[in-house]
Amino acid sequence: MSFATPSLTVRPWTGCWQQEASSTATITPYGSTTLARRSHSGFIVYTANHFIEIRTHAELSPPEEQVPSAVEMIAYFDGLSLSHGTCDWTQEGRRLVGMHTITHAMNPARIGCCFERSMSCESELGGGMLQDVSDQAGMTWKQLGGKGRTPLAGAWESISEFGHWIYLVTQGHYAVMNVADDLSQYKEGAEFTAEQKVELFQKTGGNIGARIETSDTFDHWPFVSQIPGYEIRKHETFRITSIEKDRFSASIPPHFPAGEWARMSGDDNETSP
Repeated sequence: MSFATPSLTVRPWTGCWQQEASSTATITPYGSTTLARRSHSGFIVYTANHFIEIRTHAELSPPEEQVPSAVEMIAYFDGLSLSHGTCDWTQEGRRLVGMHTITHAMNPARIGCCFERSMSCESELGGGMLQDVSDQAGMTWKQLGGKGRTPLAGAWESISEFGHWIYLVTQGHYAVMNVADDLSQYKEGAEFTAEQKVELFQKTGGNIGARIETSDTFDHWPFVSQIPGYEIRKHETFRITSIEKDRFSASIPPHFPAGEWARMSGDDNETSP
């Protein structure tokens, strides 16, 4: 395959990406459907300068009950990674190289970690492949969709009594993560106890998936989640109660009132071409 020279202006990295996994899946019955359990899988959503990534490193089973047990929480903590961060892309010849810095993570030892990914494009608008620069195994990521032109495209955050949430929106996809800002009691790089792993799992959460949007609503269908099995159900419908360039509010009727969201620093309105 021949690759085009990408353009920083159109931000071809923006969108949803899926890890091209080499592992096979175990398909098992779950609820009223079936579930594929993969030992290695991953999804990333990028906006102009932010990303949320969920990757699994083990074949994880959904919880036995609606709320995971402590044993299950520990297995999820050890078996997957969930992180949010910023990215800064530069052009190097016919590739783009992005420097990533993790700002929030389920595992606080990863906060502050930096890594690079390179991008080769099928056209100057994107549709290419991502690869970790330091990855000797050649792991790649395939783009599922671009940035989109909805007024909600971009990176948003909400801080309220319901916690600190980060929400990324692209063309037909989304990523959401609730984060704990005070992890100072956990020592960076330390080996966590079983109790600490349970506490850290409970302090963060997130999922990535598909979305549709109308003039006054949007819906989510998760692909992958911090809790395996969550992806078999559609999330409750959100109603958009107001929208401006750098702020919007949305509720989940009839149970949750409207929450306020502000555009995150470094992410402008991405509805332009």
